Amino acid sequence: MPRGRPRQPVELLIKKGKKHLTKAEIEDRKKTEAKVKTEKIVAAKYLSRSQVTEFNKIAKSLQEIGMTHLDSNILSMYLKSQENYIRNTKLLDAQYKQMETAEKMGNYEQSVEIFQTIKTIIDEQRKDVSLCKTLGSELGLSVSSRCRLIMPKSSDDKPKVNKFDKFKADYD
Repeated sequence: MPRGRPRQPVELLIKKGKKHLTKAEIEDRKKTEAKVKTEKIVAAKYLSRSQVTEFNKIAKSLQEIGMTHLDSNILSMYLKSQENYIRNTKLLDAQYKQMETAEKMGNYEQSVEIFQTIKTIIDEQRKDVSLCKTLGSELGLSVSSRCRLIMPKSSDDKPKVNKFDKFKADYD
């Protein structure tokens, strides 16, 4: 069975103005849409103090585009994978220095062992980057994913002009 586009909230459809729904259809869709209470967003207990600070900073920004407490675990996982990436980067730098020292001393066997360790660390880094990209995209941390999440500005500021209003005075 073919799958169409994901269903969009009725408020988004109205603000976009690209789909014309009757009042009854709008009410039906509003009744069937999932509603999430906005509660205080709390960081996971496994995060460090610095990660909790970063969590609160990012969560505050993301609340403006609809983050709820349900997304807090994803943000916590994002921060953990980011920390792992940073730790592996530092470890990688240290391993490269060790390998360089071993090669200068002519200890090529140790250099080969260190190289194997470097390969393992790089594989871990790739996993961390992939996870960060995936989780960041879900949260709207990249420009392209933010564009999907941000509600368009309402056109309520402009007065609605009906092309037939100019003829209305003739019939009043």
